[in-house]
Amino acid sequence: MNLKTISLLLFSAFLNLTVTAQEIRIPQERVAVKIKEYIEKNYPTATRIKYYQEVINDTVFMESEFKFRGNKYAVTFYDEALYEVEIFLAFKDIPTPAQKAIKSTLDSLFTRHKILVCQEVNPRTDLLYEIRVEGTSERSTAFWELYFTPSGKLVKKTEFIVRPIPSHF
Repeated sequence: MNLKTISLLLFSAFLNLTVTAQEIRIPQERVAVKIKEYIEKNYPTATRIKYYQEVINDTVFMESEFKFRGNKYAVTFYDEALYEVEIFLAFKDIPTPAQKAIKSTLDSLFTRHKILVCQEVNPRTDLLYEIRVEGTSERSTAFWELYFTPSGKLVKKTEFIVRPIPSHF
C-alpha cells in the first residue's frame, strides 16, 4: 500500500487531526500544460517524472514526483498553481539539534515508532520537516504525519488514513 501523502491546505497549530487520502497515477497526457511547463522551467534536468492526482479530505491536488540534482522531489499543485515543494531526505541528514528534538518528541508521543519518510517542506520559503511515522500508543498503531520547525519544535500532528482506490472487480 502506498503511504505517500502531502500536507494539508494550511499549516495550523491544531494537533491530532485525522486526514483521509487517496492517490491515483495520471498519464502525462492528462496533466495540465501549465503544470508540465512549470516543472520543465524550474527543474530542467528532472528525470523519472511521474504525475499523481491526490484527493485529501475531498480536495484534489496534482503532484509531480521526480529526481533532480540527485534528490527526489514532490511538487504539488492546487488548481494549477504551485502549492508545495518537498525534498525527500534521510532522517540522519536533518541537522543534529533538530534531529534530537524530533526524536525526543517521537519518543514522548509513541511507545513504539518507525520513521517511514522524511522531507523538507518548502525549503526555500518556510522550511518545515515532515516526518511520517507508524506509531503505537495505548495499544493502537496508526500512521502519522508530524511537522517540525527547523529547531525541532512540533507544530502539527495528523493521523493519516489511506483510502483504497475503488475497484471495478
